[in-house]
Amino acid sequence: MDVPPDVLVPPEAYGRGFCPHDAALVLDGWLRRLAAQDTRGRMVLGRLARAFLRRRGHHELGFSRLGDYSGERLGLSARELQSLTTVSARLERLPRLRAAFAGGVLNWAQIRLVAAVATPEDETEWLARAERRTVRALAAVIRTPPDSEDDGVAR
Repeated sequence: MDVPPDVLVPPEAYGRGFCPHDAALVLDGWLRRLAAQDTRGRMVLGRLARAFLRRRGHHELGFSRLGDYSGERLGLSARELQSLTTVSARLERLPRLRAAFAGGVLNWAQIRLVAAVATPEDETEWLARAERRTVRALAAVIRTPPDSEDDGVAR
């Protein structure tokens, strides 16, 4: 899908009070909509890929390796496809995290990290940790032993 040309061309309304900040807000709106579509796409792709991999569909289609199939047909590495399936499977048991991802509260990088460590018993705590941290800070918290975790918000 191509980007509508009028979205990329700055409006000629600067003389009427339309400033660069307004253009940034318009572009931000488009970016956020597309990111939401990407989220939905990853959720669906993960679920479909799980079924495909269970059936070893790449072999049925004549591909000897998953990476050959995923690269040629999907433009993804085998590792990325497997990551989608892993996160999808984990989110089946983590409804709060699944809802946060679907609602745009957490992005793909955050949900991929948190889904690897959260359990149904502690997903609420992990959601709270993820919501207030950058991806880098969240990764650091995950690497830190539980008894030495800092409750302060890392930046």
